Amino acid sequence: MITTSIFLIIILLTAGCGGKKQMEDGDIRVVNLTRAIRTPTQVSLSEIADSISFIALETNNSSLLSDFLNFRFYQDYIFSNNYCFDWTGKFIGELGQRGNGPCEDPASRISKAIYKNEHFYTVATKIIEYDRLMQCTNKELILYRLQNDGRPVEGSTYTNFVSVANAKENIIVYNYPDSVYFIDVNFNFISSQQVIFPVLSSFVNPLGGQYSKFMTDYGDTTLFYNFFNDTVYYANNNHLSPAWIIDLSDEMRVPADLLYRWGELNHGAFTAWENGNINNSELIRLTDHKTMVMSVYETSGYLFLIWIEMIQYAPLRNNKTPAIPQIAFFDKQTGKTTSVKGNGFVDDIFGMDSYLPLWGACNNMLIKSVWPWELQELVDNNNKLRENKQLMDVLSRTKPEDNPILIVAHLKQ
Repeated sequence: MITTSIFLIIILLTAGCGGKKQMEDGDIRVVNLTRAIRTPTQVSLSEIADSISFIALETNNSSLLSDFLNFRFYQDYIFSNNYCFDWTGKFIGELGQRGNGPCEDPASRISKAIYKNEHFYTVATKIIEYDRLMQCTNKELILYRLQNDGRPVEGSTYTNFVSVANAKENIIVYNYPDSVYFIDVNFNFISSQQVIFPVLSSFVNPLGGQYSKFMTDYGDTTLFYNFFNDTVYYANNNHLSPAWIIDLSDEMRVPADLLYRWGELNHGAFTAWENGNINNSELIRLTDHKTMVMSVYETSGYLFLIWIEMIQYAPLRNNKTPAIPQIAFFDKQTGKTTSVKGNGFVDDIFGMDSYLPLWGACNNMLIKSVWPWELQELVDNNNKLRENKQLMDVLSRTKPEDNPILIVAHLKQ
């Protein structure tokens, strides 16, 4: 095991930001998101998918998931935070234990899990390795230490860790917002890369929400994207390679001030709200109706973008409705970018509500989740759905309070 003291001496960051000139390179593809958003199109699910299936996640006293879901999909496993299921929905186990000792993490309940080379890893304040039977191997790396109030200790190595993923044979860690670090499976440092101009503050609140993902999986490749950049990268063993450019006009792009002045702008908005004038705060003026790409998912035929129109602090603003996520996609065969009109694809396969795959893609599948009670309400209000034997079979095996049901759209080959 190595300690964080080794990481504290790492000061060299290699340049890694993609620029507009990379659009000229033949290997980097361009997603014309501005044009697509300005001309949204209604798209039926059957245009890209040929069937839908359901996965009811097993519910028992050990597997009950909270409202804050965080799904991640691998070839053999489905994770929600540190809870593991197989692709039939069977509960495999919970990774990690809460505590301050070896093989324990004080923040285990919010840890993320990845799977690599028949080993599991949980990541919260530590990276901890487990064997294929989910037994701790006693190999761990401290990412940062917590203060009593739950914030990272000043000077910790990764004071703002937000994401971890596979990087070919190695592991990549994102220290939001400016740097990624590559380590091997023995937790030795390999390299680092700067993804935006460094932020001097030791703790910057990650922007986005429950469905924001900075790193996603496409086969054995990891995609990295930070919405302050225009570049989507592929993770290699020790560096990021630019793969896609998201062409978004300056007037639609999230301004850099939101990152570099987050504390100041947020404080100003709160003060303005206390004075009954939040709509005129600088934060609102800078961000209203900007486009935030929350996550990027790739399949063999498409690149999918989950995006949202920013309306900061909508509940505190009279007559402001919170924005809802939208989806756009790039067709690799035609080279066309389409922004889907409405709340997602028109579900003309099962006839449910619109289909918005907020959890992304895996193995040529798009995935969303729904709580059983929500699905039952849809059936109660739609007589046609009651005729679907597959759907009714799923509901007959679940209770309203059970774990979510995954709705999987199988993409056309």
